[in-house]
Amino acid sequence: MNNITLYIPRWFYPYNLGDSVHSYFIPKIIKKNNKDCKLTVVTVGELKNLMAQNEFVDHIRDPIKEEIGTYEGWKAYSFSENKMNGIYSVFAEWHPKLWNYWNSNFDYFYNHTSANILTVNTLLQLGMTQYLFDDTNLHTNMKVNIKKENKSLGIVPATKLAGRKDPHPGCDGIGLRFNGDNGESWKAFVKRIKQLDQSIKVIEYSDKNFGFGDEHVPHMNWIDLKDQCARPRVSVMSDGGMHHVFNLVGTDVVLIGAQKINKPYFFKMGNAKFYENLHDDCISRCYNNIRNLSGWKDLGSTCDNSCQKVDPIKLADKVFEDYFK
Repeated sequence: MNNITLYIPRWFYPYNLGDSVHSYFIPKIIKKNNKDCKLTVVTVGELKNLMAQNEFVDHIRDPIKEEIGTYEGWKAYSFSENKMNGIYSVFAEWHPKLWNYWNSNFDYFYNHTSANILTVNTLLQLGMTQYLFDDTNLHTNMKVNIKKENKSLGIVPATKLAGRKDPHPGCDGIGLRFNGDNGESWKAFVKRIKQLDQSIKVIEYSDKNFGFGDEHVPHMNWIDLKDQCARPRVSVMSDGGMHHVFNLVGTDVVLIGAQKINKPYFFKMGNAKFYENLHDDCISRCYNNIRNLSGWKDLGSTCDNSCQKVDPIKLADKVFEDYFK
C-alpha cells in the first residue's frame, strides 16, 4: 500500500474559507488516481475538522516545524510539475496555466456539473486534469446533522463568515455584494419574496446582522456552519467563499453577478443557477472579455458597472418560480 501525503498549507491563509472548503473533494480524486493508497492530510484549523470527517482520508495531522516552510516555497511546489513521489500540495493561488486553460475550454467548464474554476485550478496543481473530461463526479458531498427546510430561503449579503478581521475590499465587493447600493436591493428582493409567500423563511448568512432576514446565521465553526447551510431550499448570493459551503452540502444556489469581480461563469456547478437574462447589459458589454481573462483585474477594461443593475424584483420572481411555487 502506497503512502500519500497531501499538504494544504492553510497556515499561510488562516482566514480563507472558499478554497479551503472546496478542497474537501481532493482526497477522493487522489484515491482514484492512486489505488489502494493510504492518504494523510496535513493542514490546520477548521479545515482539519472538516477533513477528519472525509471518508477518503486515512489520517490527518498538523505540520511539524520542519514542514512549515515559506509562502513562496509551498506556492512554487504546488505549481511544480516535478513533485516528489507521493507528496502533493494545493495552494490557494491561481496556477500560472489556469486562465489560458480555462479560456480554451470555457463552454465545457462553464457547463460542467461537478467542477468550477477552483476545481480546475486544483487539478492543474495535482496534475490530474484528466478527471475533468471523463465521467468522474468531482464533487464530494459532506454529511449533515440537520433537516432540509423546504420553505426556507438563504441569502448571503456580504461577508464570507471566515472570521477575517480585515476583509479585502476587492474580495468582498461593495454595496453588500448586490448592485452597490448598501442593501436596498437585498431589502427589495426579500420584500418581494414575502409578497409572493409570507411563509417563506429568509435566513441571512453574514458576520454582521443586517436585518434582511427572519433569522441570522453568524460566523461559527465550520462543522456547525455546513449544517446551517444545509437548511434552506435554495440560497441566493454573489460568489464570495460561502457558496462553496452550500456546494459542500448539496444545497441549491442562485448566483448573481451584481458586482464587478468573481463572475458566476467561473463558479457555477450543477447545483447552481445563473439567470443570464437578468444580466443582459453586463453580458452584452463584457462577455467576450469574460471568456478571455488572464485575471480579475482584466474585467476593469470593459466594465461600466452594468453588472450592478440587476433587478431584485425580477430576481425574486424567478427564484420563487423555480424553487417555491
